[in-house]
Amino acid sequence: MKIKVKVENFVFEINIFNGLNDFTWLALAATKLYSEKKYPIGNYLPTILRIGDYSPHPRTKLCDF
Repeated sequence: MKIKVKVENFVFEINIFNGLNDFTWLALAATKLYSEKKYPIGNYLPTILRIGDYSPHPRTKLCDF
């Protein structure tokens, strides 16, 4: 299974396999891809995860959402 993640003007496709990881893992994976594109020398940390207007709990499993 793959998820498309949008961060500012960038869209990344992340393979989540069977979805047993949590939203914290997804946010860190998206942040790593974003930082490689936006500012390769720097280090970004995720702060707010939003799906539309909804902010899921960071430890919610992706397959449960």
